[in-house]
Amino acid sequence: MPDEREFTLRDAMKGNTHWDSEESVSYEVALEAVNAAVGAFSGRIHLEKKRASPDRDILEKLDGNRGWCIRQRQVLEPTDRRQIAAARQYFSELTRRVREGGSIEVDESWWQ
Repeated sequence: MPDEREFTLRDAMKGNTHWDSEESVSYEVALEAVNAAVGAFSGRIHLEKKRASPDRDILEKLDGNRGWCIRQRQVLEPTDRRQIAAARQYFSELTRRVREGGSIEVDESWWQ
């Protein structure tokens, strides 16, 4: 299973001290949006496991998509304002959809 530890601004900075306040706040909000998506997938995994007959294919898909979110969080470029804005929008919508019991599909080209 992928590392689910909290990925923070400090992790991403890696020596970059040239961020302005707006960039750092936007990046933190984007991270929170991705973290919320990870949590939404974890919640759906929990619900599926509680079913009388959990669907292994769905569990595998949910777990894979949760791992995909974690990988996306780790490749966000903190100083790329367009990417950060897109991440905030995409992962917020993904979280809503997954939490509401909708589609669990992810768009792997969200930032193409």
